[in-house]
Amino acid sequence: MAYWVNFVTTGNPNGKGLVEWPAFDPEKARTFEIGEQTGSRTVAEPDKLKFLTDYLQSARLLRGSILF
Repeated sequence: MAYWVNFVTTGNPNGKGLVEWPAFDPEKARTFEIGEQTGSRTVAEPDKLKFLTDYLQSARLLRGSILF
C-alpha cells in the first residue's frame, strides 16, 4: 500500500524502506512485481506473452466472458 500512497501523494511510488520502483524505460523489457518478492523483473519474451494471452483469451471466450 505504501507504493500507492506515495504515488497518489507525490507522483512517485518510491519511499523510505521500500525497494526502488524504477521509472519506465521503453527500451527495457522490465516490470515491477509487488508480492512475496518485490522488485524489478524481466518481462517474458514476446512469444511467451502472446501464447499466454491467447490461451487466457480463448479460455475466457469458451466460458462466455471476454478478456480483452
